[in-house]
Amino acid sequence: MSDVYLDFRNHPRVIDFLQEGVPYAEGPEGEAAAKLVQVYEDGGKLSTSTLVDAARKLGKAIWPARQALQRWIKQEASEHEWDQLIAALRPSTSHIVSRLRKLLEVKHVDELLAHPESDIALKLEDREEIQQVREQLFLDTWKKQHEHLRIYIEEAQIELRGYIRRFDMLRDLASELPPSFSSEIISKIEHYEDRVFFQFETLSMEMLDDEIRYYTDQKEITPFEDAV
Repeated sequence: MSDVYLDFRNHPRVIDFLQEGVPYAEGPEGEAAAKLVQVYEDGGKLSTSTLVDAARKLGKAIWPARQALQRWIKQEASEHEWDQLIAALRPSTSHIVSRLRKLLEVKHVDELLAHPESDIALKLEDREEIQQVREQLFLDTWKKQHEHLRIYIEEAQIELRGYIRRFDMLRDLASELPPSFSSEIISKIEHYEDRVFFQFETLSMEMLDDEIRYYTDQKEITPFEDAV
């Protein structure tokens, strides 16, 4: 089982990601993703590299929109999300979620899903159901509210540029260090990008800066002849 959210070897899952992301995209990335989805649905063959490229471009393009939406919901519509989610889930799942919310005294759905108690109370199929329902609720909310989220989007765009710049710096360091460090850095970048571009999470800029400083120091102390 892959330890990443979006396993590029699973083409149907990548297609689902593209299809889910298209409505949030305003530029050419959305159009390109929509064309690939259509090719796949028509029975055409797509290479893994083609899907990887499209998913990365789309993930970067829609991260500000997805972040803006999540932040707006947390700050201004948290209770509304609870009401919609509980109403849309199956009765059994709705009961568990309602009970957990009361027990854990959490404010947001994300807090509940991240709480250790939810790992015990929610089965995998429950989590998958919650994710599917939330994706639809997010999309419905985006269609109704996206014009009012501009300030959130602009803030997220600045943050996104910070991530991309730091990921690029780490890639540059990977190309300048020995294979033992290089493979370690690339593995970390893939993990970070999976979290940011495909799960639409946030990372600590300070943590990324610490990584850059650490590997910069390694470049200074690593003998040149080892960096083959």
